[in-house]
Amino acid sequence: MIPATLSDLRSFPALAPSAEAGEDEDQRSTAIQRAKRRRRVTALGGALTLMAAAAFGPPECRAADSPQTVVEVNARKVLAILNSGAPQTEKIERLQQVAYGSIDFDTVSRLVLAKYWKQFTPEQRQAFQDAFKQALTLSYSRRIGQFGREKVVILGENAEPGGDVTVHTKIVGGKTEDLKVNYRLRQKEG
Repeated sequence: MIPATLSDLRSFPALAPSAEAGEDEDQRSTAIQRAKRRRRVTALGGALTLMAAAAFGPPECRAADSPQTVVEVNARKVLAILNSGAPQTEKIERLQQVAYGSIDFDTVSRLVLAKYWKQFTPEQRQAFQDAFKQALTLSYSRRIGQFGREKVVILGENAEPGGDVTVHTKIVGGKTEDLKVNYRLRQKEG
């Protein structure tokens, strides 16, 4: 099921702070701070993941560019948007442009739906892709203001089966703790 609303997103256990019965105020406060930090890190990782989930080939990148270059170019674009002084609605629109130009939603949808992809009609497939895009936007749009001056450090890359390449990165600085993020890229024809 794809979350349809922000309240659906908040209901996921990974996003909800935990406080056991009987914990004292300090423990609850610490648990809430940890949950908020996890949300910030998850949001940043997700925002950066938007730009490199599946496809080589945003307009600024050439087919001959290395996977690391593709990640670097897109990371710079995403971080420039997040760190700009633009209003939140403009940031969301600009992030969507980067994401929608970089992510091969058809391939991602096929991977997410797995064996069910073939059972869906073309209309259901398109509805799923539209809902997936909306869920990504909803999930990350509420946390845009939580970003500081993060940087993406490329750690290396390795070849995967089927010609895919995984680029290993670490997000450092800003308001988040260091976070390792791996981007799996696939060369797209055309």
